[in-house]
Amino acid sequence: MEKSLQFHFREIIFLVENHRSGVTDIQKLNIPQSFLFHAVSDVKVMYLCTYTYCHEFRSKYRQIERQIKSGHSAVDFENNIKELGAQLVDLLRKENLLLMGNPLGIEFSNGFYYALSNTPEVGWHYDWEQKYKTI
Repeated sequence: MEKSLQFHFREIIFLVENHRSGVTDIQKLNIPQSFLFHAVSDVKVMYLCTYTYCHEFRSKYRQIERQIKSGHSAVDFENNIKELGAQLVDLLRKENLLLMGNPLGIEFSNGFYYALSNTPEVGWHYDWEQKYKTI
């Protein structure tokens, strides 16, 4: 991939999701087809990672969220939250994501989750957005 073709993940998602017939924003950017194929493939995998992550995150933290909404503080459950976060990582590390029906392999699948975590687009702690995400 050429260094001059560095696009932010959200920009590519926006362009792909808002694709219309005729001349598209993607075409206006003169992105080489090989890069576009890889970018769209990466976006699909990132979307799948994010979807799977959101589902598992809500599932893991459902009980904690109910207790917080009933007036408890997240601090009261810090040990449980850390344990659930470790369980979430363990669960997602076993995921072998598919791209166009083909398994990516555990290492690549994990890499996508770690990349999302480093940006940070996903997190493992219940309050990860407040703790790590800057606007």
